[in-house]
Amino acid sequence: MAKTTITILNDSRVSKCDAGCAVNWSKNEEIERAREQLKRQLRDDFVLEYLDMVRPEVERQFAPVVQKTRKAKADFLYPLLIINGEIRISGDFDLRMLADMIDAAREMGIV
Repeated sequence: MAKTTITILNDSRVSKCDAGCAVNWSKNEEIERAREQLKRQLRDDFVLEYLDMVRPEVERQFAPVVQKTRKAKADFLYPLLIINGEIRISGDFDLRMLADMIDAAREMGIV
């Protein structure tokens, strides 16, 4: 099977909870913890990236995903968890939720 691409897509221009009530995926240590968890689940068959929509090239790259969601009239919140190009979680999530979503995607044959 091809490599699984896992993207945590954020928009730092959008205000967040000031109380620190969510995982700050922009921190390298959080991404590294997630990579270690995913290595146990997926071995080396994945790429995990954190991207911010504030960067024009990221906004261009993910415009089709965001537009598709808006056309479906679906509300979404950042960060987005995107697995192989499809939004799987919208809004704050933690490492456990990420791991659970990978397990669910594996059961559905997506990864």
